Amino acid sequence: MLAAEDRARLKNSGKPIVPASFPPIHGTLVQGIYDPGQDPQLRDEFSITNAWAGPGLGAWEAVDAGSIPIATGEGLTNHGDDTPAILVFTGPTDPDSALPQTIVGTFKPNQALRGQFTITAVNGTTITLSLSGSQKICHFDASSLTFR
Repeated sequence: MLAAEDRARLKNSGKPIVPASFPPIHGTLVQGIYDPGQDPQLRDEFSITNAWAGPGLGAWEAVDAGSIPIATGEGLTNHGDDTPAILVFTGPTDPDSALPQTIVGTFKPNQALRGQFTITAVNGTTITLSLSGSQKICHFDASSLTFR
């Protein structure tokens, strides 16, 4: 079962829907769902609402929920027309490691949605996301890097 998950993840990891062009992220990952605040280096490419991180498959698995901004610039707060997305990255399981976290990619659902995602729950490898301004709920499988 793990081998099948690894194959699915490797197949999908090379194909993020939206390529990530920013440099590797540095900092300490916090286990569970948390509010990391907006990372200034990501502001124009990804607006963060909250995040989840935890150990998995020999590395920290981390997901930032939010959106790809329709407009850029400091101080923009209207994200109703943004494209909801998640940013997936990994890092070493040792929080004291000097190795940087590695960006896997930015993923968005196949549906034409607008707004921002917020992580509401995590069950195993399934991340439950709510969509701002709606009752819509989406699920992302962190092991296969796909929306369900």
